[in-house]
Amino acid sequence: MQVADYEPHNVLVTESQFQGQDAISISARPDLPPPNQPGGCDNCTFARLTGSSFSLGSIEIQVVGKPIPNAPPFARGFVGIVFNISEDHSSYEGFYLRPLNAISDNEEQRNRSVQYFAAPDYPWHRLRGEHPDVYESWADVRPGEWTQLKVELTAERARLYVDGAQEPVLDVERLLPLKEGDAFIGLYTEPATETWFRELVTTPDN
Repeated sequence: MQVADYEPHNVLVTESQFQGQDAISISARPDLPPPNQPGGCDNCTFARLTGSSFSLGSIEIQVVGKPIPNAPPFARGFVGIVFNISEDHSSYEGFYLRPLNAISDNEEQRNRSVQYFAAPDYPWHRLRGEHPDVYESWADVRPGEWTQLKVELTAERARLYVDGAQEPVLDVERLLPLKEGDAFIGLYTEPATETWFRELVTTPDN
């Protein structure tokens, strides 16, 4: 993975290391207001992989997410993968982790450790309100620790697997049609979060 291979969208992309592993670090632009403030945006901070498109198949990657020091309450260590990204970045789908939720003493919060969303029409809060417990679930993840993600994409379904598990932690109906032209994938974060990514492997269906 090389920084030059990624086009930033509301983020900064840098070469980094975490726990002795070479990685790419993604962080929201420091001038970008938080999602809950005027001028902020939700689910809009990612770096798109350039040079090749990807529609159906599997995506595997190692990720770390944790809140920055003295982070506001909304920061949960958000880190994930976006896919089916349009050329102009106006629409895309994604899975992300909320690692801090996974270790919460609150059961309801723990059950919101993993999230699917589809921008622009299906942000997390709409999905939670209209389809409770369908597009989010629990996963055994930890802030500040490497986690292996595997995303399997068919035309109808999106499945997320964590740390080599045989069963997905989330298996959902996709809410956006496949792009007729090129579709892309990207690395996802949110404001007030530190993230690292390594070992991206894509296996397209032929």
